[in-house]
Amino acid sequence: MGTFELHHPPEVVPLAAIAAATVTDVPLAASPSLAIATTPFLLLPSGEKLHGLNTILRYFAREGNLYGKDSLSAAQVDEWIEYAPSLSIGAAFEKVCLHIDSYLETRTFLVGNSPTVADIAILAGLAGAGQRWESLRKSAKFSHLVRLNNSLLNTYQALTNAFAKHVVKKDSSRADANLNKDGAKAIEKVEGSFEIDLPDAEMGKVCTRFPPEPSGYLHIGHAKAALLNQYFANKYQGRLIVRFDDTNPAKENNEFVESILADLDILGVKDDTPWKQMKNERGDERGLQCCLRGKLDMQAVNKSLRDPITDNGKVEGWDDPRFPTVRGILRRGLTVEALKQFILSQGASKNLNLMEWDKLWTINKKIVDPVCPRHTAIVKEGRVLFSLKDGPDQAFIRIIPRHKKWEAAGKKATTFTKQIWLEAADAAAVAEGEEVTLMDWGNAVVETVERDGSGNVVGLEGRLHLEGSVKTSKLKLTWLPDFAELVNLALIDLDHLITKKKLDKKDVDDLISFLNPTTRWEIQALGDANMRNLKRGEIIQLERKGYFVCDSPYIRPSKPIALIAIPDGRQRPTPEHLPQNLDMVYRKA
Repeated sequence: MGTFELHHPPEVVPLAAIAAATVTDVPLAASPSLAIATTPFLLLPSGEKLHGLNTILRYFAREGNLYGKDSLSAAQVDEWIEYAPSLSIGAAFEKVCLHIDSYLETRTFLVGNSPTVADIAILAGLAGAGQRWESLRKSAKFSHLVRLNNSLLNTYQALTNAFAKHVVKKDSSRADANLNKDGAKAIEKVEGSFEIDLPDAEMGKVCTRFPPEPSGYLHIGHAKAALLNQYFANKYQGRLIVRFDDTNPAKENNEFVESILADLDILGVKDDTPWKQMKNERGDERGLQCCLRGKLDMQAVNKSLRDPITDNGKVEGWDDPRFPTVRGILRRGLTVEALKQFILSQGASKNLNLMEWDKLWTINKKIVDPVCPRHTAIVKEGRVLFSLKDGPDQAFIRIIPRHKKWEAAGKKATTFTKQIWLEAADAAAVAEGEEVTLMDWGNAVVETVERDGSGNVVGLEGRLHLEGSVKTSKLKLTWLPDFAELVNLALIDLDHLITKKKLDKKDVDDLISFLNPTTRWEIQALGDANMRNLKRGEIIQLERKGYFVCDSPYIRPSKPIALIAIPDGRQRPTPEHLPQNLDMVYRKA
């Protein structure tokens, strides 16, 4: 057997695949040779390739007889393979551990009576969590999960060395846990990296400083500086000092001080000095000898390069979701984990490249997709009623998962009625006699298509055909029941504020000339009744429409829930280049 080559991007170490290869004695060489945010692949000795980590993992499982004893076991193994990446979501880590621990209360292994690749995938997820898992493992909090962990490491002793080689254990951050040394070198070569040393630095004696001026809100350039300084302080077991710069007191106020401290807390950057200690340090012998002077041009013409253009009504404020402030991009649906990974991929050797927004949102999608709940929305304009002749005379409810592959997302109630709503574009695509799939219900046959004088579809009639195969139907349609509990939605899409990719210094004084005239679109829609429970900042996926963050939750029927569309890293045209029916903005090909 020749050597298998596993090629992956440097920001993601495929621990599960490496572990599966180790257990099955497959000679594997893992190399962080791919660009950031690209799909890993396995190069077989025969020259053939397999793409995607789960595909690779299943291949090793079949090679090592770790896929269960029958088709049911294999299906259960697949479920755990899909679930294992949830362990990489920092905010959900303990919840995921609790779920697995509870599941193992009456079981020795996740599937069947012997180890499978499901157990290996979970073990790799725990190892990838680094210090976060080590702390929990030493406690008695998840005893059943610890039992599985220890049992597998004892059975497959080579795994200990494999994990030690590929997991960095400098601290508990997700970025450090996911980057091995080879991966860090690859990032440094291509993108720059935090994996660098400070010349002549001594352990325990490094002190870094983050000095924001409280004249505005933090933007992601500030975030990079803060996180980089925190990185070096942690690496050398030193300290980080956050000290507000007071060189421009006329523009400074407590609002900005409080917002900066709050944003730093969100980013996980903390450095609290008691006021008595600070007072004493100012008055001690060394403190009386030194002062810091900034070299400034007091005759500079432009004194307001960073003021938001509120004061003309172009934006809502410093937390406007179109702004690259920390609060703005978090309000747009960016996760802190994605911001940290993006900053890490940019590295310390160059300025933060804001021209790579697509990469930032691609990273964000990979983080939110495995865990964000799924819901349904129908654009109001032109919606069509589909009457099912053999549909239920009395509406009934089924409780189904909000995410089919992540149980922790919870449940939702789906109502089934004799008449259901379809979007205009879906209704227009249906032909008489065609069998379609109603998502989360089953198949139905469209018998009659009713059109108005202009040829627009205004009604459909048909019958259920629940025994039909969803694999053979061409159209998979989202739908909503025709009943009074649906909620009103405002689906909001945003564009860049500035029309020029890079502003020169001379452009700043005439910033109004470079403002995009239209940067916000809103479409009225109906949503399933479960969306009444959404909280501000909660991220969801609307089936066949994309990812959204709740900006204004449900208050009353007359006030729509505001959902802001989250970019997913793919280029898409702006609405003015699309047909008049703006619902096309949200439709996925």
